[in-house]
Amino acid sequence: MTKAIRHEKITAVIDGVSYTGDRVVEGTRSFSQSVTYNGTTERDGTHYKLHEETMMDGIAQAILIQLVKQGQPGATWPTPK
Repeated sequence: MTKAIRHEKITAVIDGVSYTGDRVVEGTRSFSQSVTYNGTTERDGTHYKLHEETMMDGIAQAILIQLVKQGQPGATWPTPK
């Protein structure tokens, strides 16, 4: 059986600015994902079940935000309090 692969755009708003990256979701029963922004890809090491889709979407957003912040001069992640 071949593994299903879904490509989609993902957007995060940071300080009022929208940033768009690419998300790849792989799997049929167990899902994994990676997010690419500005040529850098971050793979999510967790495998998700179908009922965990909302959590998976949130993690993809967090990964995109991390990638955007890593690309900004002087930015740190996470932001110190």
